[in-house]
Order: sequence, then structure tokens, then C-alpha cells
Amino acid sequence: MDFPNKWRKWVMNIIKTARALVLVNGSPTQEFPCFRGLKQGDPLSPFLSVLAMEALTRIVKEACSIGRYKGVRLGANGPLLSHFLFVDDVIFMDEWFADNVLNLNRLLRCFYLSSGLWVNFSKSNLYGVGIDVNRVQSLASILRCKAGSFPFKYQ
Repeated sequence: MDFPNKWRKWVMNIIKTARALVLVNGSPTQEFPCFRGLKQGDPLSPFLSVLAMEALTRIVKEACSIGRYKGVRLGANGPLLSHFLFVDDVIFMDEWFADNVLNLNRLLRCFYLSSGLWVNFSKSNLYGVGIDVNRVQSLASILRCKAGSFPFKYQ
């Protein structure tokens, strides 16, 4: 995202020099270094999360613009919806083609390689609206995630 080198070094220094301690029966232990990124409650965490999601948004928008990911168009001239971002969740929307699911998988892999943030597919669900359950299960197997179902009863 073209942040200045000095700024990136500041952020990395904050992350790499993090230290923590644990309370045992109300008494603190000695401090120890943290080696794996930001910790829960770190004030820098929400800010860096927003930056990471901005990068994901750029990847998805670019994929949509070159036709690698379809998204869902609302009406003939309506907006293209490809994803919604929440606190720590993302909902992707697309047309029901195996190529779209494969390309989504590739996009998420690129995002992981560039950011270090990976999707836990075992906690993820793929839902289909107006799609045969077998088709949903087939596409969910591509992502190695669960096939979700809506509790709708058709009358």
C-alpha cells in the first residue's frame, strides 16, 4: 500500500518488541517476549486489521474488474456486490460456478501469501440460495469447508 519504509519499521518494531506477563494466583510472572504478531487487546490490532481488510478489498475488486471473480450485480445497472466485511468476518458473494469458487480460493491464497492471514476453512460455511444442496456440498468440498443450509421451509 506504499507506506513509507520508516512507518513500516515503526509498526514492525512495535510488533517485534512486544512483551507480556501472566498473572498466577494474582501475582505477575516475569515478562517474556511475544514472537507471533499482535496479541488480543493490543491497541494497534484493530488499525492493522483494517489495513489488511483494505488489501483484501483491493484484491477482490481487481479480480472483479478483470473478470476472475463475478460477485453479484443488483439489477442491470446496479452495484456489484462481491463481499461484506465485518469485525473479523468476511462474507463473499458470487455466481454459482465452480470457476468462481476456485478463483475465490486462489484470491484467498494470494491474500495469505501477502499478509500472513489465512482463512480457517474448517470454521467456514458455504451457503447457496436457490441452489441444490448437492451442488452446494460439491462446491464446499473445493474449499474444504462446510456446506451451510438456511432453515427455510418452502411452501
